[in-house]
Amino acid sequence: AVVIGKHVAKKSQLPFAVVPAGVYYDRNPAHATLIARLARLLGITAVGQWFGQTTYGVTVAIGEPIAINDLPKDREKAMDLIFELIQACYRKAELATLQRFGEAADGALAI
Repeated sequence: AVVIGKHVAKKSQLPFAVVPAGVYYDRNPAHATLIARLARLLGITAVGQWFGQTTYGVTVAIGEPIAINDLPKDREKAMDLIFELIQACYRKAELATLQRFGEAADGALAI
């Protein structure tokens, strides 16, 4: 991804950036919506099935764009930085989900 991004940045007049994002899939049955609970009571199990697991919601956190030219020149270091930014977005999405249900009111993460 970094190699392609740097190549595009060289060839393009437009700015090119990496935008990190983290996706948290909520699999806690206590967070099920009324519709999901009703479906389960009726024996409908396909509601919320995602890769063999029941998902009750999803939260996406999008980080700040980082210009491709601002990434470290070393490919491994650049990928490590992008990975750290994605992990930070994931933690932010997880915390937002927990806070929505009053499970992380103090701001602490239960990882």
